Amino acid sequence: MRIVLNPGHSTSDPGAVGPTGLTEAWVVRQVVQKMLPLGEYEPKRQPAGSRGLGILLLALMANPPDVLVSVHCNAAGGNAGRTADDARIYAWAQDADNDRASASLALSRAITQTFDGLDGAEAQARVAPYLRQDREGNSYSYTPAILRRTARRAVVLVELNFISNPAIEARMRDPSWHDLAAHALDAGIDAALHRGATAATDRSALCASCSSALWRSRSSLA
Repeated sequence: MRIVLNPGHSTSDPGAVGPTGLTEAWVVRQVVQKMLPLGEYEPKRQPAGSRGLGILLLALMANPPDVLVSVHCNAAGGNAGRTADDARIYAWAQDADNDRASASLALSRAITQTFDGLDGAEAQARVAPYLRQDREGNSYSYTPAILRRTARRAVVLVELNFISNPAIEARMRDPSWHDLAAHALDAGIDAALHRGATAATDRSALCASCSSALWRSRSSLA
């Protein structure tokens, strides 16, 4: 089975930027790099330049993998963005291919389970399309292009957490946090694809090669 990991954005398209300048592209590149030794993954980055995303999408549609996981960081403006603390895993609910839609939803739920409680954050399985706002504050329905027919069997977009939150941004600089996110993603993929992993429900196993001090359940923070 061919599983492609896409670290979102590129050197010329840094994505979201945290309060002190940390970029989404750098964070997700670290996480994907940590995942490569954990399984038979193929990394596929967006080329630099204004046409980079289009080139990536064309390449994926021309030679689609079985499974695609696109990794990103979330961000929001104002106080909401400074306090938001959750991971969001998206699948495309309106995919005309019912088998792929079902498999994508199952993959998003499996990753949600392994991410829930990571560094104290809640994880949520969500579906696209969802509502976004333009600069004038008008809402519109949006589905990320990466979720549209870019894999044969399943495709999800993972928003690791909110880089716009200063506390989260600080953690995203820590290599131990990259380890945790990488192991959680790998365990969720294993659980969904039945590759034989047992770590998907074992949080202590997820932390075996990481800093256990970073792993905190929400109950321990109450």
